Amino acid sequence: MSAKTRSDGIIIDQLIGFFHAGVAAASPAAVLPGVLPTAAAAGRTLVLGCGKAAAAMAEVAAARLGGAVSGCVVTRPGHGARA
Repeated sequence: MSAKTRSDGIIIDQLIGFFHAGVAAASPAAVLPGVLPTAAAAGRTLVLGCGKAAAAMAEVAAARLGGAVSGCVVTRPGHGARA
């Protein structure tokens, strides 16, 4: 089975793979755990966000941060948290 190529020789499947790898590497689940604290805050933790990635980032923050986490996130339709 041969890879799909355009007339100029670019291998389409390889480019699509690079794109998906880049998106995965930039996902909040891949990036945020390394920069968020692991210890619970002394007091309450408030998470605020807006934008298309805000719900995914808030999910990671709420799972990673210890203690009570509350907040508000505003995002576009279709970009909300997974149920």
